[in-house]
Formats: sequence, C-alpha cells, structure tokens
Amino acid sequence: MTGTGEGMYDQIVDAETFDTARWALIEEPYGVARSAHAETLLAAAERLGRTPLIARALIETVTAYNFGGEAPKGAVSMGRLLRLFDTQPGAFDDALTHSVFWHLKWVTGSLLAVPEVPLPTIRGFLDDMERRFRTAGHSLRPVHQCRMYLYEHTGDQDRAAREFEAWLAADRDSLADCDACERREQGVWLIERHEDARALEIFEPVLSGMRTCAEEPQVTIGDSLLPLLRLGRLDEARHNHVRGYPMVRGRVASYESIGKHIEFCALTGNEGRAVEITARHRSWLAQPASDAGDHLEFLGAVAVLLRRLVGLGRGDLPVAAVPGTDGTAAGLLAVAERDLTALAARFVARNGSDHISRQLAERLDRAPLVDTLPLGVRSILIPAPRGTAASAPPAAVAPVDDLLHRARELDASAHPAAASAWEAYAAAVEAEGGEVVGPPAAELASSRALALLNSGDIGPGLFELKAAAEEFARHGNPGRAAVARARTAVAVLHPAAPVTIAMALAEDLDEVTAAMDDLMEAAEAPAADLVAVLACRAAAARIRLMTAEDEAASQAARAATAAELSRFADAAERHGLHHRVAEAAEFRAHLAMMDGDHDAARAALNLAVDRSLAAERPWQAVEPARILGNLLLHEGHPESAEATFLKVHDTARDIPELRAEYAELLIGLTNATAATGRLDAALEYALRAADEHDRLGDRTGAAHCRRGLAAL
Repeated sequence: MTGTGEGMYDQIVDAETFDTARWALIEEPYGVARSAHAETLLAAAERLGRTPLIARALIETVTAYNFGGEAPKGAVSMGRLLRLFDTQPGAFDDALTHSVFWHLKWVTGSLLAVPEVPLPTIRGFLDDMERRFRTAGHSLRPVHQCRMYLYEHTGDQDRAAREFEAWLAADRDSLADCDACERREQGVWLIERHEDARALEIFEPVLSGMRTCAEEPQVTIGDSLLPLLRLGRLDEARHNHVRGYPMVRGRVASYESIGKHIEFCALTGNEGRAVEITARHRSWLAQPASDAGDHLEFLGAVAVLLRRLVGLGRGDLPVAAVPGTDGTAAGLLAVAERDLTALAARFVARNGSDHISRQLAERLDRAPLVDTLPLGVRSILIPAPRGTAASAPPAAVAPVDDLLHRARELDASAHPAAASAWEAYAAAVEAEGGEVVGPPAAELASSRALALLNSGDIGPGLFELKAAAEEFARHGNPGRAAVARARTAVAVLHPAAPVTIAMALAEDLDEVTAAMDDLMEAAEAPAADLVAVLACRAAAARIRLMTAEDEAASQAARAATAAELSRFADAAERHGLHHRVAEAAEFRAHLAMMDGDHDAARAALNLAVDRSLAAERPWQAVEPARILGNLLLHEGHPESAEATFLKVHDTARDIPELRAEYAELLIGLTNATAATGRLDAALEYALRAADEHDRLGDRTGAAHCRRGLAAL
C-alpha cells in the first residue's frame, strides 16, 4: 500500500492493508491529527465489516484519545469495544482479549480527569472492571490501583491509603502496568504526602534507566524535580531538568510534565527559562491541548511562574502572546487564576469535596526553594523592575531621616550600595514634594559624581564634582570640598575627559594640597580628608605614568608615582586608616606587576586583602583577592588560590553591585578546583559562572564558561 494521510486509509481493502495503516498510525505523535487518523482507521475497519479489525481500530482510538487529551471520547470507544467483546467473544483471540482488559484500566483512570463525568459513572466502570477481572481470573492489582486514584482524587485519604497498600500487595500479572509506570504512580502518591525520600527511592530504577517504557523515564524525571529540591539534592534536580525537558518538549502526552519543568525553573531562580518554556507552549494557554485534569496541572504550574514574576515586580514583563490578554505576566496571571478557579470549581462540584481546590491553593502558594540554581543552559534575562536599584535598602517606605542615615552610613564605609542608598533618599524627598538641600545636597552630588566617573561618563561627572565642592564649601565642610576639588584634578587627566570641560574645571593639585595642609593645621578638617587628597595625588601621578609619551617621560613619571604613593601610604598608616593602607597596597601591587616583580605584587595584594578585612570593609578585599588568586594560579599554587578566592566569595555573592566581580571570582574558583582534580566542584563553579554572566548580559562570557565545561 502506498500513500500517506487520508489516502492511506482509502486504500485499506483487507487485513494486510489494515495492519499496514495501523502500524503507520502507531508511529504518529499523539494529538488531534493522530486521533483523526484513528477515527479514519475505524471507519475503514467498519467498511470491511470484520469484528477483529473493528476491535483493533477501537483500541487505537482509545489510545489516541487517552494520550491526546480527549479522555471522554476514549470512554465511548471503550464502551463500544466492551459490547463487541460481550456479544462476539469468539472474534477475540488471546492477544486481542488481553488488549481489551489492558485498555479498560486506562479508561477507568482517565475519566477522573474529566469533571463532567459523574462519580457514579466512574464507580460503575470500576465495578465492571473488577467483575471482569475476577471472572477472567486476573489479579486485582490494576483494580486497586484505579480505586486508589478515585479516593485520592476525591480526598478520601484513608480509603486511598488502604487501596494503595492493597495495590502493592496484590500479585503482578500480565495486566499490571509496566514496572516503570507503576513506580511513577507510587512515587507521585508519596510525594503528595511529602514522603520525598521514599518516593525517590522507588523512582531510582526508572531515573537510572534500569526500567523504561514508551513514557519513561521522561515523565518520572519531571515528577522527581520537586522532591529533589525539597530534600536539597540540587545537583540531581538540575541534571534531571536539563536532560528531562528536551524529552517532553512539545509533546501533548507529556502535558503535565512540561508544567513541572516550568514550576521547577520558577522555584529555583530560573524565571527566564520558565518564561521561554511557557512561551514555547503558549498555544496551550489559548486552547487547552488535553483534558481538564491535565490542563489544571499545566496551568497551575504556569500560575506559579506568573505569581513569581509579579512578586518580583515584573508584572509588566511580556511572557506569551495569548489572544484576549496583553501577554504580560500580570495580564496572564489574572486570566490563569480565573481559569484555574473555574476548573477547580468543576471538580469540587463533581466530587463533593474541596480536595482539588486545596491542592491548587497549596501549589500556588509555593515560594522559591533556592535563590538561584545555575542550570548551565542559556536563557533570557529577567531584568529588575524599571526605576529600582539593585541594592537600594528596602526602605522605600522608611522615614526620610532613616534613609539619610542609611546613605551616610554606607557612604562612610564606601559600600558598593551607597550610591543606591543616596538615590533612594533623594527619591523619598522628592516623593514628599521636597528638594535635597543643605549638606545632603553636597553628599548626593559627590555620590553621583563618583558613579558617573566610575561608569566612564567623565563630563557629567566633572560637573557633579564641581557642584559637590561648592555645596560642601557653602555648608561649612572645607575638607570635603577640598577632596572634591582633588578628585576633579584627577578626572580632568582622564583620556576620555572632554577637552573644553576639562580646561574649564581644572584644579591645581598642589594648590588643593596646600589648602588641605592649612585646614589640618587649623584643625578644621579630619585626617581622612587629607589622606583622600593624597590618594588623588597618587592617582594623578599614575595617570601621567600611563600616558607618558616616551621613555624619559615614563621614567620621570615612574619616580613621581612611587613618591606620591609612598606619601599616601605613609599618611594612611600614620593615621590608622586601614582601608586607605589597603588601597595604597593594591596600587603598589599594580606597579609591581608592571615591573614583573611578582613577589612584591603578591606581598602587596596580601596586605590589601588583610587591611580591607581589618577595616571591616570586606567588599574592598574582593578585587585584590581576585587578582592575588589568579596570580597564585599562574604560579602553580591552586590550593592557595582557592583559599584566597574563598576569603571574599560570600561577600561578592551577597552584594548585587559586585555581580561582575563575583562572576570573575567564580571563574577563578573553577580553574583552581579543576587544577586540584576536584572536577565536581569545578563543574559547580563553572555553572554558576555561566549563570552570572548570563544575568550580567555578557553572552560572550557565558559562552566561554560553557565551552570550559566541556574540558572538565
């Protein structure tokens, strides 16, 4: 027989051509097309008028409907099949008879997923199933299994538990589900009762590939994700998601499993990947592709994600283009919750129990189980809400005075979140209809100036420094005014400084230093301001060194830089300013590395790390520790390198403004642990490094990390 599609079924003229078409049908993926072709096969069998062929065709419709999301149609086909079996038993050989019993248990179980099927009808199917199994001398194992489904679904936990134990105790015969499928269903029952360890023990032969079938291990892999997370077995959970999702992607028969992968991502800080998976299956949001029970499970998982996005302040994020919605997380959530409520109400009305609605509520209330679980796969980014700062104190509703105190506290220690804190204070003042004035205006301008300069925006930064100097002077803080002027003198030397602005705002460092000396002599400024000015002199000398045009100029600049650096370091030490000593040491390390003196660089970096920690400014130790660790790696000391990286790991991880530094630190830890032969640790660090680069929007860095995974 030749041809495909409808033409194939038109060519069915006998048992041989029927079987050819039937085997072609079996190869099709489940869905509307396969169900339609099964119906056409049935029509061809009826046209031939041969009972065995009609029976086989009815079985194919039962299969197609069951796995294609049309369970009620399967019950109709099963009813016709049973009537044939009862009225023409002689037409059914042993294989066909076995198939009738096999598919009967499918239909009985799947009817629960359709709330329009009354419970008495389902109980009737169960009673008929038990009668037929008893009469034929088969084990009642499948009967107990289906009764357990019924009682669990309706919330009768005592009866469900009894049927569960009876199921396990009954003999296995040829009509029992395959071992892989039975293990999955047994594990799911235990997971609902939070017996996660026992469930995973039952799953193990399936997850390991020892027990497989057409639907396994992919479905069990999805079921394993939540219990693995709850038990803290994160590596296994990540592995199961990464290998399991491609096995179910786009398959209607795996409707519920796809939802579990979405939920897993939403609960592990991988909202971007969850959005990608949801968008890929967006047609199922517009038009359910399976029965009500499956759709309740799938839509519930999507709602977990949408609630998470809204909770993160990203209700405006586009997720999936669904007709009748704006496609945003908030818009889709409103529709999803409406539909879920309606679905659950249909089951509650049919079951006379609120068990389904309570299960749904518990699921929707799930909070993330880990902050972030790097997956090692590329996904879209979920940006922070517009108008927020990554590390601003959570005090948008705090009193303005508290916000000012917080900003000054962070500013005094040069904390990376200081700039965000100042902006939070300014926003709060403006929200009350006010304007930042007085000393806070000077401090705010200084903070904004440093932020602009650090981002390379030199021109606007210079104007903010000028405003800061004027405000400090106006409000009786000549020391801070001198520091702002000294920073201006450094900034105008930057190669990116606009020439006209630099000429207009240039400051004489010698003049500023002399003025600071006068202030110190008159006790009108703290030592910290003097040392800050000396730090600026050293920075200016370094810029001149880096921009020297010939060897003679370079030698002169090198000597001047060394002198200014010594002056700065000595003053910092004399006045007990550990953080400034650390800053000078890091400066000295860079000069030593320029000269190729690794011993001096190593000593200076160690001092920078130690003094930063002594000053209780661990964030200041992150960069010198990263440089020192890489130097130690280069010199063949991976254990020492790892120890150095770990000194600042937690600090870099916990401060959002240091995310770029943290990503680089993770690369260092990957290399250090790989060099010591600890490949599992290296893999974990590499995955985290790729994830951090993704979050930074650094696709090149993320790709580099993933390429490195192949070498581990």
